[in-house]
Amino acid sequence: MIINLNSVYGDIRSEGGVLNEKGIQWCEEERLRYDTMGEAVFLKNNLYSIEARACANLFNDSLWGYQGPDRVEKLIERSEFYTLAEFEESEEEAKTLVDDPTRTKVDPTLLAIEQWKSGEINNEQLEEKLTELGWSAEEIDGLKKDKPTTKEEIQELEDEKIEEPTITQEVPINQEDEKHMSNPDEGGGCLIATAVFGSEISPQVQNLREIRDAVLLNTKSGTAFMTGFNQIYYLFSPTIADFERENSAFKELVKITITPLLTTLSILNYVEIDSEAEMLGYGISIISLNVGMYFLMPTLLIIKLKRRKTKFTL
Repeated sequence: MIINLNSVYGDIRSEGGVLNEKGIQWCEEERLRYDTMGEAVFLKNNLYSIEARACANLFNDSLWGYQGPDRVEKLIERSEFYTLAEFEESEEEAKTLVDDPTRTKVDPTLLAIEQWKSGEINNEQLEEKLTELGWSAEEIDGLKKDKPTTKEEIQELEDEKIEEPTITQEVPINQEDEKHMSNPDEGGGCLIATAVFGSEISPQVQNLREIRDAVLLNTKSGTAFMTGFNQIYYLFSPTIADFERENSAFKELVKITITPLLTTLSILNYVEIDSEAEMLGYGISIISLNVGMYFLMPTLLIIKLKRRKTKFTL
């Protein structure tokens, strides 16, 4: 999955990957192309972006045909539901080094509860759907009694009823840190960027995740790089992420420091990499560019300042 450079600073069609009003309008405009080209070509032409995936899921959702005055608001809320599912799948793919370009197929139980929440289905229809999915009458009665209103409450009920739920809510960052420290080979989220920008669904973190999944992990050299990088990165990133959350000044310093890196990585959003040689070429170029920005330029500046100081002293 790839998104454009605007995502580093906030895509105008989405907020943290969740479609906004302009995003829903964009889906409306893209529906004809989706129907004409088919889903596979539609996603490929849109670089497997999270926005395109959200639209594809909405097109296949019964809510898309809803024409009430609050249609846009309901579609925006449903897009968040699908976005969370996409992020969860992305995390799982990163662990197994398997990239699936198709849209996420969400847990039918969570989707049924989501439809019930939004008023698309009534109590009887919910009971029928959940019964087909293996829920007992007692479990369904408990669900109706609790009347969950947030996705966290829905997820808690799902965890209690279904042994292997497909979608989970965002894990607190400190728990993620602990997981990665014990299993660095699994990879996963960018802890430093997540702590800087406050959420795993922030555009900046999303951009990094999608570059990893859609570009790096699609080649052997990129996969090998990510494996080696994760071995080193997770040795120090949990400590830095913790300090970011404790010290706002340090957090801002890290944000300023990594912004040039995020910008250079976004170059990969604009190129087509079809071979190992191209991956190596772009990878070496981006690494060289960052070495120049972070090390060579400061070194030359220090040398120049020292020479000027020596000249004035003489």
